Amino acid sequence: MTNNTDHAIDRVVKKATMSGLINLSLSNAHVEDPKMVIDGKSLTSFAFCNYLGLNHDVRLKQAAIEQLLRNGTFCSSSRTFLHLDLLEKAEQKVSAIFEQPVVIVPKTTLGHFAVMPLLMGPDDAILLDQQVHATIRMAAESMRAQGIETITIRHSRLDQLEDKINELSKRKKHIWYMIDGVFSMFGDDAPLEGLMKLLDRYEQLHLYADDAHGMSWAGKNGRGRLLSRMNYHPRLFLLTSLNKGFGADGGVLVCPDEAIRQRIIYGGNTVIFTGPIAPPALGSILAAADIHLSDEIYQLQAGLQARIRFFNEVANGLKLPLIAENDTPIFYIGVGKPEVGFDLCKAMMSKGHYLGLALYPAVSMNNTGLRATITLRHSESDIEAMLQTLARLLPRILTKHRTSIERIHRYFKLPKQEIA
Repeated sequence: MTNNTDHAIDRVVKKATMSGLINLSLSNAHVEDPKMVIDGKSLTSFAFCNYLGLNHDVRLKQAAIEQLLRNGTFCSSSRTFLHLDLLEKAEQKVSAIFEQPVVIVPKTTLGHFAVMPLLMGPDDAILLDQQVHATIRMAAESMRAQGIETITIRHSRLDQLEDKINELSKRKKHIWYMIDGVFSMFGDDAPLEGLMKLLDRYEQLHLYADDAHGMSWAGKNGRGRLLSRMNYHPRLFLLTSLNKGFGADGGVLVCPDEAIRQRIIYGGNTVIFTGPIAPPALGSILAAADIHLSDEIYQLQAGLQARIRFFNEVANGLKLPLIAENDTPIFYIGVGKPEVGFDLCKAMMSKGHYLGLALYPAVSMNNTGLRATITLRHSESDIEAMLQTLARLLPRILTKHRTSIERIHRYFKLPKQEIA
């Protein structure tokens, strides 16, 4: 980064910290999300990603406690040499969810660093969607350091992607396009219909996808948003998270075949040289997997979809500047200037609602926004109260900073509309 960029990031982070908007400590002694307590004040959070609320399901808690008492807090050994049989049982059940071989790792981030060096070589190229998750970008940068050509493509621009495929195919063996199944900032879907056509058209194209924000709340047995919209493809490598919709901990590497699974277990550096998943987490994974493999998962999915539809209905009625009308549980309300975001987020907290504040460099400077995530534990009254408060506060704060809804629409290239 340049010195100017470093200084800009430093200013934004200091302002957010001084405003009391980040690095906050919860004191949730007797409450469950979405409720939380900060400095003695009760708030409703729209920043948690526990989409189906399974993190507070009594079955997952009890399973974690049982394994804690039976196997202790940790089993400190490389899984390649020693591991609890619970891990094998968990992988068998999660494999049944995906109907593919899987490897469970402590964190999805570690999975990226294990998989990429095994799948990609010096004759390959990596194409990154502009909004792909930072953890994929980090791992891809480590591949760049090994000499693999790495290029960023504008967000979901399949025309640019195809141009690059045509250019690179003359000199590269494989071309890896890296995406999120559900993009974590704006909550929009990957353009899978077009990507499937490109996979059929170009044999050198491979798709590398992280469906962390799509897990559980969509798909057969909760296998995720991406696989609810496309069939598994032999040139797809899929990773996902177990600590969002799934309600447990860890990451999952969904392998095309058993041979690649074995390569990851015995050759993936971050699989071999990092600690295993703790026994309590393995207990909760097993309990969550049982829910996913039952019809109950579809009841949970339907409940969340009802809340998503309600959010869209109320937000559209209030003419709030949603960057996209999603049928995913992530919503982004654009506000434009960072100072508007600071003041609006702080004002919302004073009224009892906490939303995530998206700032530079995660988004461009004038694409600041409030990010709201919806879970099964939100009631319709929680959602409506938050959106009504937002609609009341936003015009006042825009006026204070001499900006407007029209300017937000220009920043984000949205259709013109008046706020209610």
